[in-house]
Amino acid sequence: MNAYDPQAYTIPGVDARQTEMVPRLHLAPVGDKAVDLAFDGGLLSSDAGLMLLKDPDEQRGFTRALAAVLKDPRDPRRVHFTLHEASQPTLSRFENHISRTELSRMARVLVDQCIASYARPPQRIVLDFDDTEDPVHGEQEQARYDGYYGGYCFLPLHLSEGLSGRLITTIFKAKRFTGTQLLSVLKRLVKRLRHAWPDTLVIFRGDSHCASPEVMPWIEAQAHLSSVTGLTSNAVLQPLAREVVEQAKRAYERDGGKITRFHSTRYQAGTWSRSRRVVIKVEGSAQGVKTRFVVTDMEHARTKVLYQHMYCARGQAENESKDHKRSLKSDRTSCHRFEAKQCRLLMHSAAYVFLDTLRREVFKTAPWACATMATIQLHVLKLGARVQELTDRIKISLPSSCPVAPLLRRSLTL
Repeated sequence: MNAYDPQAYTIPGVDARQTEMVPRLHLAPVGDKAVDLAFDGGLLSSDAGLMLLKDPDEQRGFTRALAAVLKDPRDPRRVHFTLHEASQPTLSRFENHISRTELSRMARVLVDQCIASYARPPQRIVLDFDDTEDPVHGEQEQARYDGYYGGYCFLPLHLSEGLSGRLITTIFKAKRFTGTQLLSVLKRLVKRLRHAWPDTLVIFRGDSHCASPEVMPWIEAQAHLSSVTGLTSNAVLQPLAREVVEQAKRAYERDGGKITRFHSTRYQAGTWSRSRRVVIKVEGSAQGVKTRFVVTDMEHARTKVLYQHMYCARGQAENESKDHKRSLKSDRTSCHRFEAKQCRLLMHSAAYVFLDTLRREVFKTAPWACATMATIQLHVLKLGARVQELTDRIKISLPSSCPVAPLLRRSLTL
């Protein structure tokens, strides 16, 4: 797990040997100068920027905490690398032997790291529950067809803090959670948060499938806990929005341009024990009229503020889930065993936490503070460098023309 530890790349009998003598290659000249190509540059790395991750990890003990919750089934007499120092091939073999208990402990380590990243208890946090499509590759355990996505896929659940963008944890699953399963996850998460922050206001946020009759009553019974979730339109909700829809139509016909109207009403679904506040958003434009519904237990929040600034802000959580999946390749879950896929997802999530910590804490005063994960990977981590292992030190030599030299110098001397 300690991917930046130079010792993790030292293979006895291989790295210690002298580079084989290869004849120089003579390339086409440039002007009146001959061009020679030789393989005598010494040990080079294309990932020198990873050294930026060393100090934050040592301060938090993140990789050590992950390694501590895992059992090592290997014969200790034949082990060259501990789990904390393990290389990528070792991890690939190990992920097929991990148990569900160990996976649960890894997920809790991620939650604890999120809590520890706050210097003091926050006044409020937003728990974003967002699942994302992960297409199935071949014959895999628990693979299911999803009609919404039109193919076989898994639906990993990403839990994040909506105000700061911090990743809390990720849960690999074959299909969307039922209300009972969602409540189970929420209860365990809130219990752990309450242990650290007993007075923090926690707001549960999600799309329409989170508005379940199992989840909402439990939230309403808790202190300092509220919710705002999407609500699927139906034959009862549409008449409740009719007056606002007509207002939007008339305003569009009179003024032109995009027209937006908000309205608050009461609604009780057949599976609900009582009526709840529903916020209606109606948008009129040249494309017609669109109606959206949100259900909440926050009775006194202003209608427009609640919809635009509290509910719609979950779009950022969706962007972060996409960044997690596309930049860190967390949808490469081609293992056959379901537990192996969950292990791989958690490892990708650990990498996301590393880069997010770099972005929020190390780069907080630099333009890179708002960069995507892909930008950080390509421009900050993928740096060519010469690595020399001397008697008393390891020397890393970066190019004189390194484009991010000021950033590295400032970040490594904080």
